[in-house]
Amino acid sequence: MKKISAVVDRISGGKQAVLLAEEEKQEFVVFLNDLQIPLYEGQWVDLYLDERGAIQELHPNEKKTEERKQRIDSLMRQLKKRKGSQYKQ
Repeated sequence: MKKISAVVDRISGGKQAVLLAEEEKQEFVVFLNDLQIPLYEGQWVDLYLDERGAIQELHPNEKKTEERKQRIDSLMRQLKKRKGSQYKQ
């Protein structure tokens, strides 16, 4: 099986999640009621694909999710510090 990382891009209609695998430039759609775990937008997951490219397993990657969240928070702080920033509160 091939392992790839993907981010939960959006939850559509509360029934399915759209996953984006950036490095592979692929999009996957999974039905939430087929999963044993809750998913949320912005969450990173590890996908295990069979030889046809179908998802066989999906596991949350909390470490990568937290790393990306910290990176985004850092970038937002930098934007807020800029003179004339529209992001200042």
